Amino acid sequence: MASILRESAVSKDRPGRFIGRSRATVGAVLASGCLALAGNPAWGGEDHAWPADITPERVMAVGDKLRIIGVSRDKGVSRSRRTPQEPPPRLLDPKERRVFDVAFGHGRAAHGLGEEECDDDAFATKTGDALVEHIRTTPFRCINRLFSTAASRFAAFGKQNMIDVAEAATPLAVAYDGTNTSNMQELFLFLRAGFYVEFYEGDELDWSEPDDDITAAVTGVLDAFTDNAHFYDETEAHLADAMWQAALLMDGANQMARYLPEAKSWLSRWDAALADTLGAAQVISSFYVMLFRGHHVQAFVDATAADHELVRILRDLALDDWMLDTNVEIVAANAGRELARFSQYHDAPIHADVRDGITSILDRYEMLGEGRTIWIATASVAAHHDDCQYYGICGFGEELEALILAIRHECSGSVTIRAQDLDAAALDEACAVMADGERYFHVRLGTGRTPVAHDHNTSLEVVVFADSTEYETYSGVFFGNDTNNGGIYLEGDPSDPEYPQ
Repeated sequence: MASILRESAVSKDRPGRFIGRSRATVGAVLASGCLALAGNPAWGGEDHAWPADITPERVMAVGDKLRIIGVSRDKGVSRSRRTPQEPPPRLLDPKERRVFDVAFGHGRAAHGLGEEECDDDAFATKTGDALVEHIRTTPFRCINRLFSTAASRFAAFGKQNMIDVAEAATPLAVAYDGTNTSNMQELFLFLRAGFYVEFYEGDELDWSEPDDDITAAVTGVLDAFTDNAHFYDETEAHLADAMWQAALLMDGANQMARYLPEAKSWLSRWDAALADTLGAAQVISSFYVMLFRGHHVQAFVDATAADHELVRILRDLALDDWMLDTNVEIVAANAGRELARFSQYHDAPIHADVRDGITSILDRYEMLGEGRTIWIATASVAAHHDDCQYYGICGFGEELEALILAIRHECSGSVTIRAQDLDAAALDEACAVMADGERYFHVRLGTGRTPVAHDHNTSLEVVVFADSTEYETYSGVFFGNDTNNGGIYLEGDPSDPEYPQ
């Protein structure tokens, strides 16, 4: 069983909260107010879920189980020597590793683990052409380990290695034929991992701050790639491999302003035909991340202050209603979200256009009707960054929460369920499962039902949405949590004696 524990900005008038999805077994354990267990159907009916604030960094086969080693996220700290900025998604604190053994749900072969096939040491010992050749002939998943697990990652990302790999990749980018035959995907991934490790563990590397030599080498290969005639190929061979990694590298290298024209061009090309191409949605999503993180890079803020074209592109994407009720509606929702993020610049030349775009989106869609995901995404960001009265959306989150989570059921004096769509039988079953889980936990660990020192939390609120789509649509608005997970546990400061229980 896996613990889901997250210190989060939960308002003090709330107890600890577990947020999950129905159609899966719900189990919560109250032991010192900080442990919740939840079922996830994707794991073959196992009575647990992957912890929302643990990022899996290594997966291996151990007998008839998967062993997953994970590290806690740490959103508040940058471990780099750079000027602090909002960190990218999937943040890691490498000092807190946890191990979970999970029974196989669908057979070992489907997972393709085989970590013994990865030669991590070679990244540390090889240099120059030998390192480049090793990267080009190494499986993607093995290079991916360099983001966090391979002990060789610090030696791998020495300054000269980064420069050598980028410079070796540049002529390959010039000759790129629209496929991954030259292994551009793997080379871009290696460079991305280098920036990632520098951001979190920069003290272990020999880079200066900032390192202009590395930046020049990496922008050199990216410039060659963007100048290639195949850069705008709308094919799976291009989009799902090298293009996707190139877009992520543009962001990881903090080159948001430099490659803003390419981002706008790709966003403008999004249509139903492109959406059917494998890899296209990943590329578009990567450019959205680039826009999001760009607000922490002054060059990007300056470059977009009068960019009316970008405002128009995002507005039109959000209003392009062919995406409604499809699996790519999130592209339209993200367009509204990123458009609204520019509303924070009240003195920028684009501010009036941004407000007009937001208004047109809120007028076109409905909070509870057609295009609700787009309306909610746009309104939530606009309300955060701009004057909610201007749009007439003040307090919409509280109103929406009362409508969506209308079911309230007391399991006991310490457990309350708030649900979107559970009948009486399901509520009773969930309460019974949680009660059994609580008893099992205390017996198994011999707690004597005594909380750990300084833990004053005595109650749990379990929030259950109807399905994953509803969870992703509403939970972030109601509780401010990430929703790229199967559920999450939120808790304030249980050590504060004034924390209401």
